[in-house]
Amino acid sequence: MARALDIPPHWMTLQGFGAMERTILDEVLGFRPDFINPHLAHAAKASTAQPCHRTSLLPERRVMMQAWANHLEQLQTGETESGT
Repeated sequence: MARALDIPPHWMTLQGFGAMERTILDEVLGFRPDFINPHLAHAAKASTAQPCHRTSLLPERRVMMQAWANHLEQLQTGETESGT
């Protein structure tokens, strides 16, 4: 991914992209961690919940991922949420 964005590999790691995504989804876009963590494949705290955890909250996670895609598109085009 870093190569596709023309970022030198020693500047950013996949873990770094995941951390950045998690922070923006939480702090900028206002999504709850229980939507974000399964998307990033973070392990469930209770081992009995793990098999079901990746499919939980799918409708809400679809909304979250569309918001993420919109955010990335706004960054790419230089637009803000107000359309400027």
